[in-house]
Amino acid sequence: MALSGSYDYTRTGTQLIASAYRLLRIPAPTALQQANALESLELILKALNSDGFNILFPWTQAWITQALVVGTASYTLNAKVMDVDRAFIRDTSNIDHPVNLISKDDYLSLGDKTVTSMPSQLWQNKQIAGTIIYLYPVPDDATDVLHMLVANKLQDMDAAANNIDLNAIWLRALKY
Repeated sequence: MALSGSYDYTRTGTQLIASAYRLLRIPAPTALQQANALESLELILKALNSDGFNILFPWTQAWITQALVVGTASYTLNAKVMDVDRAFIRDTSNIDHPVNLISKDDYLSLGDKTVTSMPSQLWQNKQIAGTIIYLYPVPDDATDVLHMLVANKLQDMDAAANNIDLNAIWLRALKY
């Protein structure tokens, strides 16, 4: 018996909804029921993705880098970035320097935010259009690079025919 050699099993929103309807022994959904079910499925996925369940979705995590600009404290990350999990700065000698993630209150309580040096603290201001990060102290060396482990948002299901941005192990849980 031959194996497929394939590891790309997934389902579209339409397929998952139809499977759930079959499981419940409900006739195939009407177009309106399909649209409502797709919206509900999307809302469930967004809630799981934003409620601290990122550890359950490790494929959404990625390391990204940000070139630092001397005298620039804030940087806007890509809109798909939902959360910065950890960070460090790598200097030209390939030495990594930790950057501590701090709260908004901690950042606002810092005194002179124009002090320049190698940043050691990062506050993330999460916005709809993208996360803005603030570094303290303000970078003083343009050769340093900020490395961040980020959690990205799950991709939207803009149409019922789109694949669900989940590992196949989650499809059964969503079906039920």
